[in-house]
Amino acid sequence: MAAMQRVFSEIEFSKTQGTTVVTNNYCIPPLKIINTASHSSACFCFLTNYGAGFVEGDAVSLKIKAGENTQSVITTQGNTRVYKSEGKVCSQTIEATLNDHSFHVFLNDPLV
Repeated sequence: MAAMQRVFSEIEFSKTQGTTVVTNNYCIPPLKIINTASHSSACFCFLTNYGAGFVEGDAVSLKIKAGENTQSVITTQGNTRVYKSEGKVCSQTIEATLNDHSFHVFLNDPLV
């Protein structure tokens, strides 16, 4: 039996030694997740993509999982450009699961 291929990107946050860390970072192009260093107990990540934006048919599906007692921030690199297409549409879906006492902020820049 063949392994089932994931059709979504996923980022998971867990608490380790009093600090929130990324414990799963699985990206499907065109999405990239950049985990940055932090001087606090929260975890900061940036969403970016390959190239200058989304082109015809690009689809981003992201699942965010925040474990108990985690603090996390996800933001974007700047305006996300969606270029004109004549056929296939671009799409973006974000689903978040927050466990007890978790705090998550999602700060996205506009689509242009």
